[in-house]
Amino acid sequence: MLWIMRSGAPWRDLPGFFGPWQTTYDRFRGWTRNGLWAAMLGGLSASLRDDGALMVDSTAMRVHAHGANPAGGQLAQAMGRSRSSLSTKIHMACDALGYPLGFVLTGANVSDFDQAKPLLKVHLHPAALAIMDKGYDSDAIRAYVNQLGGVAVIAGALFYGATHHRHDVNRRYPEQTRVLSSHDQRPRHGSSTGRLPNSRCDRLLSS
Repeated sequence: MLWIMRSGAPWRDLPGFFGPWQTTYDRFRGWTRNGLWAAMLGGLSASLRDDGALMVDSTAMRVHAHGANPAGGQLAQAMGRSRSSLSTKIHMACDALGYPLGFVLTGANVSDFDQAKPLLKVHLHPAALAIMDKGYDSDAIRAYVNQLGGVAVIAGALFYGATHHRHDVNRRYPEQTRVLSSHDQRPRHGSSTGRLPNSRCDRLLSS
């Protein structure tokens, strides 16, 4: 199972030394139906998690062409069409150490804002920081975090404007920039991990 999850290969391509692929697949589906995977995630997070902060973010995964017409329809499989492609969006909540606590699957056309409240309600602890990017920048989200007893730390338009301006200066005048961090040298447009870069987290947590 771990080999399949790591490689992304079809079940039928499971190497023979792991045993029959059908047996492995049936066991995986059985564990999914009886809640074993959810119980494992809950048990691990309960013993390792750091509830001092909750980070919420999302990333979109493009649907493979062979899976674009699933049984039961696209909506039942959390597929939706964005501006560029048919994709599934993963809305993830992580603790202060970046460990996943829970997630919601939707089509790519569903906004991040709509899925923030369910994740905050389940995973945000009183007095914890709720760290989010500008996709969640609204008075309604801040009010909801306050209602739950947390502290909203949301990077708004001013934060992103300053960051992009710094990258633009570095690209235009590299000879005048003596020291660049790896984050400055290669600006990231979005995050596929559901986790803010450590340097940004450190700045937010120390503010």
